[in-house]
Amino acid sequence: MAALLEKDPARRPRSARDVAAVLARVRDLPGGVLPVARGGGGHPVEGPVVAWLLARLRTSTDCFMLAQAAELAALVSPALALELVETAEARLWDDLSRPDWFMMSLSQLAACWSHVMPRRVAGLLTAAEHHLGHHADAMSQLVAHLARTGELTRAVALARRLPPGKHADSAWVSLTASARNPALALAYLDHITDPRKRGQALGRAARIASDTDMDEAMRLLSRITMHAIRIESLALLAEHRATLHRDFSGARNLVRRAHEELAVYLAAHHPSNDFDAFTLPSTIRSAEVRIEVGERRSLSPRRSPVDGATARRRGSAIPDGPEGHHHLLELAREYVGSYSPPPLGVELLDLVSPRAPVPPEPEGAICS
Repeated sequence: MAALLEKDPARRPRSARDVAAVLARVRDLPGGVLPVARGGGGHPVEGPVVAWLLARLRTSTDCFMLAQAAELAALVSPALALELVETAEARLWDDLSRPDWFMMSLSQLAACWSHVMPRRVAGLLTAAEHHLGHHADAMSQLVAHLARTGELTRAVALARRLPPGKHADSAWVSLTASARNPALALAYLDHITDPRKRGQALGRAARIASDTDMDEAMRLLSRITMHAIRIESLALLAEHRATLHRDFSGARNLVRRAHEELAVYLAAHHPSNDFDAFTLPSTIRSAEVRIEVGERRSLSPRRSPVDGATARRRGSAIPDGPEGHHHLLELAREYVGSYSPPPLGVELLDLVSPRAPVPPEPEGAICS
């Protein structure tokens, strides 16, 4: 119960008797659905309504959607969350013929389990390595996932197994961008053979560094030797500052610098025969639009979540089946509000089923 961890003593249960009464009510509900949960902004959400909407996704064949539904279900019913995430795992292997989609679904599942059952995540990733051994593109995406989640040793080992070329370059780009240590990022950079990708990797590393050290970010940008890539990186860093940090002033300064460098670049390149000269103005304009949208949103009031009666009425009008699954998930999100569910709760440790389709760890080499 989240209430037991409230900092304010007045908001905690008054006695063990109160806690026991709540647990008894939850235990007696079908599926152990919480009667009331906290949504985005702390507003109350009827657990049975959220569970009803999400339980209707059980028949979905979309692994990514099921994993997203499981994260929301963890807010109101660990049992339903477990059922959805296990169904998602079973569907995952149907996507092997679509490596891009497979990796997106795998990343979502790993996010669900990462803080609850790390060994389960390890089993999924090991099986993925085995099945994707001959898909160099998917393997480079797996390196990117491992790098994002901090498993750099494993990611580097996989990157070294990829044959030289664009897929290996993409893997090292991901590692460069994910390295929190600038010295480590520069070491990974040496493995990238394509000069353009090397510059883009520095740009991505600069965006990561800007989260904690803007001076280091600008030093990384200064190392980009290709003028066009440096201009592009300035625009993308401006977007990053505006969308993730709401640093609109800093973002506009970066855009101004990109415009200044673009003027110098255009003076030396004719747009009619230079692809970068043709596309860079659009890249900068895209950053300006993101900044403008962010500034407007920061001034406009937040939309209130939909109320329970409206959620029930709209949910009843959504058909079951594949054509309605996406709308059910979106309605559940709208009802819960601007809420980012944490990884599936520790309550799932007591509910993990021996039937869970965790693939066995393969023997032998992962890929050739």
